[in-house]
Amino acid sequence: MSRRRTNKMQIGNRTLRALLCVIVFLITLSAALLITPTSHASDKSRGRSPEFPESPSLKYYEKGRQSYLSLTPPNLRKAIELYNRSLELDPNFVPAHAGLAEAYSFIGHFNFEDHEDYEKPLTEANEHALKAVALDGNSYLAHRALALNMLHLKRSRDAKREARRALELNPNDAETIYILWEARGANPDSPLIKKALDIDPNLVMVHLGLGKSYFYKKNYSKSVSQLKRTLKLSPRLEFAQKGLGTALRKKGEFEKSASAYLKAIEINPNYASAYVNLGITQLYMGDIEDSIATQKKAISLNPRFPEAYYYLGRGYDLTADYPEAERLYLEFLKLASDDDAYIPMTARAERNLQRLHNLSK
Repeated sequence: MSRRRTNKMQIGNRTLRALLCVIVFLITLSAALLITPTSHASDKSRGRSPEFPESPSLKYYEKGRQSYLSLTPPNLRKAIELYNRSLELDPNFVPAHAGLAEAYSFIGHFNFEDHEDYEKPLTEANEHALKAVALDGNSYLAHRALALNMLHLKRSRDAKREARRALELNPNDAETIYILWEARGANPDSPLIKKALDIDPNLVMVHLGLGKSYFYKKNYSKSVSQLKRTLKLSPRLEFAQKGLGTALRKKGEFEKSASAYLKAIEINPNYASAYVNLGITQLYMGDIEDSIATQKKAISLNPRFPEAYYYLGRGYDLTADYPEAERLYLEFLKLASDDDAYIPMTARAERNLQRLHNLSK
């Protein structure tokens, strides 16, 4: 082979290598432009949708998300308003349907816990979640919304299935991880809840869920700590404020407990659940007349709250107004008869009625 030909081949090889380098660079650059940057992980955990182009619908949706994440009832209603405005512009905008499902679901959940009307919001949530999944079965937002509502409907198996599907589509979504954690039993030592906090340390629902979890584990000190953290992130979350009062009462800190309930009432003057629990704390403190007045207020706000009747009956029992106490115990039994959660209180009410019956002989 001649030197000239060798030189030509060397030049050709260098040219080929250079061309290959350029091609590799262009492919890498194209891939980088197509792949969602890792910085969007936090956006996804907050519900942003980089896969959707900027549009008026998306802007209303994102404003709704900011309201939703505080979980306060007024902000949940504000989120619903904004999501509906998003759908006015695009009736098939999947994130808005998913957002509506989540907002309605939390309203239903809080209403259930507080003996308010919960069936309508949970039904509304289910309709929007199913609509979102029908529009886009590959949207993690749609499956997350459905998982959340299944959780609040006490359908843990379905909640786990939908949460796993959402995590297949977005493995680092803190809200979905939280839903899966709660559906699996809400163990406060689970690595799932730690992962959710690592991804988003300021997610209100995670701290609220941990506060409830520690409470049911009877670790009231940690429950208080988590609920205080929740309230730092969302100061007007009345449900957390009421929960703080109950955890403090379990610790025997009655004055602080009463103050927490009064704060919840300051946030929402019509919050029947806070009045019921304040009345219980007042009874424990020996403020019987105040307790009676507080429970009467609770019943005027929500006549379907069983505990209010039981503890109002206790107040009249302690003041020796036995006919009124008997009437209220019977009213409690009527309201609580179909709820297994009230079995211990039902047994106490029946014993009290038997004692009053014996006194009247």
